Amino acid sequence: MDVGESVAVSAVGWPMSTTPIDWTRIKAIFDAAVVMDSGARAAYLAGACGTDGPLRQQVDAMLLSHDRAGSFLETPASALIDRPADALIGRTVESYRIVSRVGAGAMGEVYKAHDAKLDRHVALKLLPPEAASNADRLRRFYAEARAASSLNHPNILVIHDFGNLDGRPFIVSELVDGETLRRRLDCGVVPVREAIGLAIQIASALVAAHARGIVHRDIKPENVMLRPDGYVKVLDFGLAKLLDSPTTETMMSTLGTQAGVLLGTPHYMSPEQAEGKDVDERSDLFSLGVILYELATGVRPFTGDTHLSVLSSILRDTPAPVTESNPTLPLDLARIVQHCLAKDRHRRYQSARDLRTDLDELQRSLESGASTAATRDTHRRDTESPPGIDSLAVLPFANASGDPDTDYLSDGVTESLINRLSQISGLRVVPRSVTFRYKGRDIDPYKAGRQLKVPAVLTGKVLQRGETLNVQAELVDVRHQAQLWGERFVRRVSDILAVEDEIAAQITDKLRLKITGEDRDRFGRRYTENTEAYHLFLKGRYYWSKRTRPNLQKSVEYFEQAIALDASYALPYAGLADAYVVMSVFDAGVPTDLLSRAKAAARRALDIDPDLPEALAELCLIWPSLDRDWDAAEDAFRRAMKRQPSYWLARDHYAFVLAAQRQFDAAVAEVRRGQALEPLSLVVHHHVAWVCLLARRYDDAIAECRSAIDMDPTFPMAHLWMGVSLEQKGLYDEAIASLDEAVKFMGGASIGAGAAAHAYAVSGQVEEARRRLAELQQARFARYVEPYGIALVCAGLGDREDALRWLEQAYQEHSFWLAFWAKVDPRLDVLRDDIRFQDLLRRLGLGSN
Repeated sequence: MDVGESVAVSAVGWPMSTTPIDWTRIKAIFDAAVVMDSGARAAYLAGACGTDGPLRQQVDAMLLSHDRAGSFLETPASALIDRPADALIGRTVESYRIVSRVGAGAMGEVYKAHDAKLDRHVALKLLPPEAASNADRLRRFYAEARAASSLNHPNILVIHDFGNLDGRPFIVSELVDGETLRRRLDCGVVPVREAIGLAIQIASALVAAHARGIVHRDIKPENVMLRPDGYVKVLDFGLAKLLDSPTTETMMSTLGTQAGVLLGTPHYMSPEQAEGKDVDERSDLFSLGVILYELATGVRPFTGDTHLSVLSSILRDTPAPVTESNPTLPLDLARIVQHCLAKDRHRRYQSARDLRTDLDELQRSLESGASTAATRDTHRRDTESPPGIDSLAVLPFANASGDPDTDYLSDGVTESLINRLSQISGLRVVPRSVTFRYKGRDIDPYKAGRQLKVPAVLTGKVLQRGETLNVQAELVDVRHQAQLWGERFVRRVSDILAVEDEIAAQITDKLRLKITGEDRDRFGRRYTENTEAYHLFLKGRYYWSKRTRPNLQKSVEYFEQAIALDASYALPYAGLADAYVVMSVFDAGVPTDLLSRAKAAARRALDIDPDLPEALAELCLIWPSLDRDWDAAEDAFRRAMKRQPSYWLARDHYAFVLAAQRQFDAAVAEVRRGQALEPLSLVVHHHVAWVCLLARRYDDAIAECRSAIDMDPTFPMAHLWMGVSLEQKGLYDEAIASLDEAVKFMGGASIGAGAAAHAYAVSGQVEEARRRLAELQQARFARYVEPYGIALVCAGLGDREDALRWLEQAYQEHSFWLAFWAKVDPRLDVLRDDIRFQDLLRRLGLGSN
């Protein structure tokens, strides 16, 4: 859920709300109501909250929490005791002789006792008298005894027995010698290895408890004991809830978990507890995350002057990463803590076991030590050379800050390293379009390397806080499951280009790659020295990669801002050209205008860098569409190949040029070369299917589409070409189903909508085809709609005159689809004998049929 939204259903049945919580109003009502007696309070709340059920729910929850706090959270332990502290000392209860008083807490008093039967010291916990008279409190107490006694784990307090003393129930447990974690925290920040070790033991306790369906609900430093031998003991399942028991409804009442009732210690509550909702195991993981944050930084992540303000902070505030307080802390620790503290429990760790696994891995990496790693790397450098590493994958660097607004930076570092390393002759680098399928996935780099069929994988994390940039990178040998190199860079943000240089240089050194002088010139070249311009370019690429009209427009804005800061920076011009071409393909505006802008940007990029492959690849598409100049497109391709033979996109674009001119064998061969360079790319599958469809190799096109859909069922172009190919094979039902999927995933782009309507027309569903045609024609009054898609529907309906009229409109608007498809699109075969269509092809520079 979104932070700051109330989505609970109260005990009195208020409906769910998606209205953001107004904490100022809630606090004002709470402050006024809390001092009133019950009669005045009820009347006041009725007027102040009116019919706003969710508001009343929140206020009621806070008031109930405050009222309970009088005997449960806030009242000093001494106020809970109606007799002198030593009144019970010396008494014998069953076989237990009370020796001394240890302390008091929310759920009662704790005494040291001697067990005469087994001749051992134990802890005896006695419920306060007034609490024992409360039936609800009493039921919770017995639930604690039953739940905790079912647990047997070295990190969980052992429950021996329970009974009754003068009408007051008690629990007998092991007596732990040591200090609470709270006392340890009061001594200052805990060293990181010790902190992680403590968190692992607490997580281990939760693994055992959660496996039995028991949620602690009050994980806090006061409930964690540290023994002198290093063992951690988790105490007090006083708020435990037994999940999935045969008497769930009874337990809900027993443990006081009705919606709107707040149980737990405020600073360590989960957001769902703070809102008085039902909880599950993930609530404990949030509380452990709070403890881990405090262990690492010495401060609590959520603070406030009152219970209400603390709860508000839990629901509203996002704490700074632990690495901001101490930049020397591991980035993995920041990630783990952030994962624990997700407001939405569905975004947290889903089990204590997963959390413990990550903590274990972090502990092992710390125990290896920087000096140990350095020794191992030095030995390997002197004695070994990683043989046969001729290919490499750079997995998307993780954004350790967790702030989506800085995703562009981690993505940009990844893409920059891919581009730099791709400049080296003899080293195949898996392209961005393939490796970014792993973005956001927690995957083993060795497994990813095997999937990508590469012997080496580079991974990393990026964290920016203020002007400090923290980049951690690791290169691993997939075959031997060994680290080849790893380093952490802490620099100023303005040094990002230098960091990228260092990482790339160290990788080439580690892999002992042979670099030619020409390679070195390309490899070491910086396109700009302006760090701010570089950041803006990265943001442009980030939004460009999302491929929606709004994000493409945003990418254009960032590219233009980068150019404004450094007019000699070639890459943003190439980015502009790419963005405008994509926008022209998918109805973002009149192609004449967009392609003219793309051409100007590409030519400016080439003025700065005469053989920039990215710009030349775009000109392969721009020249034929805008200028009807097919020779210029071929020349652009030749220049791109001379500069970078491994640039697969230039090969694919040239394959389109060849296919558009009916040079099908050459087109298929070229697009297959691109596929050999990037075999796992969705985009390449789409390009191969495109060319095979135009070559009327429909089975090959369908096979490529199926491969792409297996990789990503939502990839629209695969559904599009699958549908067109199936239609050409006469499989209309399957074709329509696939094309309707394409329309759904393309967001209504006319090339997809037109293709689907054409399929309805040729399958005999004329009424549906005409309905869809009318929608496309009507849409032209509100936004730009590609005429080529409309012409397809008309052709399918047999409306030759309208089809030719819309094709002429597409010609006037310099339609990309018209230029690259008209001569070879099988759906236009019904027009090929028309002299007007043949004239159109000649004007496109494509000769006649």
